[in-house]
Amino acid sequence: MDVEIDRIAADFGEQSAMYRSLLDTPRNREDIANTLQQQRVMRRVIDIVTGKNPPIEATEEAPASPEVSNLISLAASGESTPLGETATAETPPPTGNDPSED
Repeated sequence: MDVEIDRIAADFGEQSAMYRSLLDTPRNREDIANTLQQQRVMRRVIDIVTGKNPPIEATEEAPASPEVSNLISLAASGESTPLGETATAETPPPTGNDPSED
């Protein structure tokens, strides 16, 4: 994240230190993280479409969220959840055996 902030701030030349301090806020860091994630997703989609299909790996800058990690685990185990429901470690997916799940 700091590398990306430095890269963006460097575009402002002599005023880069001032812009770096403006970019280094929680809100801006979140925006930059989202932008970086979108870029990774697009690269991944392009790799899949072009047949490269490299393995998925969490990075140090953007580790997989608990929700994503859980979904990856569910996909690897072959389990699924109904569309629109999110299975989490705290809330296991519905089993279909409990009438209160309807």
